[in-house]
Amino acid sequence: MRRPIGWYLAYRLPPLCPYAGIVLGPPLSAKLVTQHAEQKEKALALLDGIPEAAMVRFPLHHSNRDTQPYQWRNYKVTVSSTYVIDAGAQIHEVRGAIDAKQRNIVRKAEEHGLSVWTTDDIDQFLPLNRMTFERQGLAPRLTDDRYRQLWSRAARAKGTIYLSGKFPNAHAGAVVVHDRRCSYLLMSGGDPATRSLGGGSLILWRAIGDALAQGRSFDFEGSSLPGVEQFYRSWGGRLVPIFHAEQVNSWPLRILRSWQQS
Repeated sequence: MRRPIGWYLAYRLPPLCPYAGIVLGPPLSAKLVTQHAEQKEKALALLDGIPEAAMVRFPLHHSNRDTQPYQWRNYKVTVSSTYVIDAGAQIHEVRGAIDAKQRNIVRKAEEHGLSVWTTDDIDQFLPLNRMTFERQGLAPRLTDDRYRQLWSRAARAKGTIYLSGKFPNAHAGAVVVHDRRCSYLLMSGGDPATRSLGGGSLILWRAIGDALAQGRSFDFEGSSLPGVEQFYRSWGGRLVPIFHAEQVNSWPLRILRSWQQS
């Protein structure tokens, strides 16, 4: 997406978009040597088609593991990580892999009479989202109107808003979007006053079950915050690297990026 930085043309992620870059279809050949050659050739052709800009930056989907084409085209590649519960996993296997403390939180939430329901109304989620940012002393990433616009245009057709509490009073919420292969935890939030009741964990357990029942994997989307990473890790998913590709063609932006990363 074209998102200028000052006077400079840059191609960066749109708001709330966890991944971008190249997604390749199933290989045409069964031979690994042919598969790798085809994937590199296609990736290089697509990269060569990106219009010239002062900066191009995007994280690759976690299924994209081959970073050489990006390095060959002078992209800097860095790595972060996420946790993924793979499609095809049996729900009892997933429950067994969850940290014992997390299983107890889900069980106690159910014992407290909490339930999970879904809605198409983003305005039922937004107050919970604001509460989470306020608890951290931060401002929400977008305005409420921008959240509504994004949900109306894109996420409603490919997403689910989960709420948890004692219906109709919601204590926690999450927005999960999906493609054909995977469900992604896009946003979550909750009331700090009722956080200990475990509504957020109950939502995740329901969302994971829904993804697996529909033949999709579940991606927590990762976090660089130690506390959030520990929470995601407790669900027993597979640790998966996410590669980030960046090419900066303007020396003032190179200085700015070096300062931001220092």
